[in-house]
Amino acid sequence: MILRSLLALGLFAGLVASSEAATVTKLVVRCVDQQEVSPDDVFLAGTRDGQPVPWSKDNQEGASKDRSINLTTGGNLTLDSGSLGHLKFEKTLQIAIKEKDVTTDEVLGTLNITPDDGSKTVKFQGDGFVYEVEYTVQK
Repeated sequence: MILRSLLALGLFAGLVASSEAATVTKLVVRCVDQQEVSPDDVFLAGTRDGQPVPWSKDNQEGASKDRSINLTTGGNLTLDSGSLGHLKFEKTLQIAIKEKDVTTDEVLGTLNITPDDGSKTVKFQGDGFVYEVEYTVQK
């Protein structure tokens, strides 16, 4: 009886430990070289554990399509605590850096973030643009 209780307790503790949420505590998008002559109209779109990140027009500039931000070479978008608060996840987090255009939005790069990433810097470059994204994940 005691052995069964200890085994059940150990299984429960393992399940609780494996479902510990990870949180992005820092996310900075840097425009190293803008894509267009005019400022790039940049915004983020995210999916966490299969669900859209609920950024809205109430969040800071750049955290949604409704609140895109103009970035030029040397400019950056640093997520504030309110926008970072939406970046808690269990298994997967995907953040797309997009440029808003009249006809269709262009994906400049996509981050696939895992709970064990720690701190990373990722570079995205394409036809006439270079962006760097620096982020930190904590469990």
